[in-house]
Amino acid sequence: GTIKVNVNGTDYEVTLTDGEGTSDPITLPLGKYSATINYGGDETYNATTASQEFYIKHPTSFIIVNIPDITEGSSIDLIVTEKNNYTGPVTVTIGSETYTVTLTNGTGKTSITPKLSPGTYTASISFPGNEEYSNTTIKSNTFKVSKKASTKINTKISASKKTYYTKNTNKKYSITLKTKTGKAINKAKVTLKVKGKTYKAVTNSKGVATFKITKLNKKGRYTAIIRFAGNDKYNKASQKVKITIKKSKDKYDVKKIQRALKKNGYYRYACHRYLLIDGIYHKWTRRAVKQFQKAKKLKVTGKVDYTTAKKLGII
Repeated sequence: GTIKVNVNGTDYEVTLTDGEGTSDPITLPLGKYSATINYGGDETYNATTASQEFYIKHPTSFIIVNIPDITEGSSIDLIVTEKNNYTGPVTVTIGSETYTVTLTNGTGKTSITPKLSPGTYTASISFPGNEEYSNTTIKSNTFKVSKKASTKINTKISASKKTYYTKNTNKKYSITLKTKTGKAINKAKVTLKVKGKTYKAVTNSKGVATFKITKLNKKGRYTAIIRFAGNDKYNKASQKVKITIKKSKDKYDVKKIQRALKKNGYYRYACHRYLLIDGIYHKWTRRAVKQFQKAKKLKVTGKVDYTTAKKLGII
């Protein structure tokens, strides 16, 4: 049969066949509407009433204007347009960040500094719609965020190859940490790794750090790696260096011994004449060695062993 549907005070006829029917096409302006059915019933069907509210809305056509490629920490202008002159806020999502852009008659812009790590991104709008405009979801172009160029100061480690003897159990090794322009870096933590052992030190006001190497006593040639990890001001740096461990020996250059004894005040003169640096290990050299050993509280032998040589400063 035929029933009437009232839409905002105007009746429209709908013919039902097997319980379903469609009215002739009707044109309604934008706005809010209420459709009501009041069926009075007949011999077969009971009377009934039903109503429903609905909206005639603008279709939405949002555009996020192309976002350029940027570097970390750069700001961008986030521009949104809507061709049907939507007025109001929309939410734009980029990565895990959300931003509000308020449109006036279809246009809106806001400046943002997105917290995005290097990578590729798109911006998206998920507009839930309202009484005048339909819902929609759109995406922007794809844009890239590149790593920000470092503003840190470049650094350099200066380190030289070094030779120690096996009996020297406490080996001191110094390096220098400076900027590439030669400025010393103070209070910087540096490490030295050699044969699986890592040693730590801190630079002084001259950029010098001294390591105490205690676990390198076997004869051989080793590669040590010195590293500065960098910080918020300085870039990291590293340097490789060769450290040689030689077997300790008790035979040392006699002239070096005589010069060291003389410097320490023990090899000067005998029998009313000055002693010569002649490279001969004679009784006067032996006597001076004994005097030196006694003064330094070493075992008095008259022979220059490793300990005596170290005290004399010739190794």
